[in-house]
Amino acid sequence: MSPRPGPVGVDIIGAGTISEQYLSTLERFSDADVRIVGDVALDRAEDRARRHGVGAWGSAKDVLAHDGVETVVNLTNPAAAHPDVSTAAVAAGRHVWSEKSLAVEPLEARTLLDRAAAAGPRVGAAPPGTVLGPGVHTARGAIARRDVGAVLSTQTFIQTPGSDAWHPDPEFHFAVEAGPLFDMGPCYLTMPVSLLGSVTRVSAVGSTGRKVRTVRTGDGTGRESAVAVPTHVSALATFENGRAARAAAVSTPTWSGAGPWRSPALGAPWSYPIPTRLPGTCGSPGNTPRTARRSGRRSSPSAPRRAADRGYRTGPGPPAPVEPHIATGDLGHHILDVLTAIDRSVASGETEHIDSRAGTIPLVPPSRWSRRPATRTRPPSDPHGGVRQNPTVASLEGLTELEASMAALSTPMRVYVEAGRFTEPDPDLPELAARIRGLLAAVAADESWQRFLPGYTPPSAPEICAALEPLETHDAAPFLARLAAVDLVWPSHRHLPAETAEHAADRVVSLLGPEASWWTNHDVGCGAVNGLTPLFDSLLAGTNGEHFALALQIADD
Repeated sequence: MSPRPGPVGVDIIGAGTISEQYLSTLERFSDADVRIVGDVALDRAEDRARRHGVGAWGSAKDVLAHDGVETVVNLTNPAAAHPDVSTAAVAAGRHVWSEKSLAVEPLEARTLLDRAAAAGPRVGAAPPGTVLGPGVHTARGAIARRDVGAVLSTQTFIQTPGSDAWHPDPEFHFAVEAGPLFDMGPCYLTMPVSLLGSVTRVSAVGSTGRKVRTVRTGDGTGRESAVAVPTHVSALATFENGRAARAAAVSTPTWSGAGPWRSPALGAPWSYPIPTRLPGTCGSPGNTPRTARRSGRRSSPSAPRRAADRGYRTGPGPPAPVEPHIATGDLGHHILDVLTAIDRSVASGETEHIDSRAGTIPLVPPSRWSRRPATRTRPPSDPHGGVRQNPTVASLEGLTELEASMAALSTPMRVYVEAGRFTEPDPDLPELAARIRGLLAAVAADESWQRFLPGYTPPSAPEICAALEPLETHDAAPFLARLAAVDLVWPSHRHLPAETAEHAADRVVSLLGPEASWWTNHDVGCGAVNGLTPLFDSLLAGTNGEHFALALQIADD
């Protein structure tokens, strides 16, 4: 396929929750242009298109007929729908990027890849962040140079309350061939495979903590559904080079937080970043390699973060059709093969062998992608058949829009907010902590609170860092909405209408983008709060390395 001149034409099929992350990311790059959003629910496709300045929306058929599209981003749900949509896109001559997983069955995925190979288009598969982040590439270099000695084994785990806590329609996560294993498993398996090679055999056990799940957000709050899969899976994998890995995926009422990837080695144990977060830390508590900073819970990324985060080709497509992409279909097929083998092992109690291989995973090439300037306006797409056009195409307003969205979340004397741009790019957490300290000083200067804070001095930046915990990006918007809308001390009292808070919070998180890091002093698992002032407070802070957003709710306890 010969690339067209100009930006790569991209479409989105599937305008659900995850599409927000894709759209907010793609709109930042100058050589990728989303031309149309498709979904079976046309109103949902229209909403996503209008919110992100995309020129057209319609059905999946409209999308594939659009002559300005070269790469299809397949976000359909459930995963059982992925092969049909991807096969139709390949038949239409489009490259395909598929959300996890490529298919439900490995044979379906293999058939898709064979058809694409015969026809010419490329196929790529999520999750890309686990193989493209600077932490992983620092680790790959350290392993190749034997900076940490010979790697003997690895360990990765995730522990969360479950998607029913944040997703408005979580039922598919607990259906057959789903659950934590197939939802988050791709993220946590792709990382060790990218570092150590293909898996050859697995043994696994599983159990189910709760038989019924209750939706806790959105219009369906209170709706119950049965759990049809294990929500706790623990697996032992062997790689083709003889190394071993232990992986666990847990979804329970009591645990919260995602764990890192650890590697006991002859030189020293190493810790790698959370797989679902693109930036991350990488290093050893006792033996710091020359290419990585000292490991620590709150240390900064180990490689040149922004250069690496933005200097890669995530999936298939122009401008260099002979250049291999990284998160390939073969890698996605192998991960699916491993996941289904783990699932079979849970059911049978037997060791399962795996014949597929991931192939060679290249390192990040020199930067070919650049961020779209905030002032760029994307022109509307040309009319095409029955596709409806967006009459309100507009570019991101950058800092101004971020500040306005945060301001919409503030409430006098209760919810204090701030948004801005760092003077220097790529700030470390202490620099974000300095902004938090400034917000606390503003609270102390408020006449309404001065009588409660005689002689108050905000805590130091290190003290603030010690009070913060990382928060997953997908939890940031609902957490921010609750912080702005619901009173901490009297939950029956609302500062803002829920719909108003949710809309503004969604926009803030979208503007900062999926690569943003989020921090809070609030333990979402047990409800505990580490106070940063003498008052009862809850904080959320986020940054994408250039911009930041802070929200602090305080109340006289």
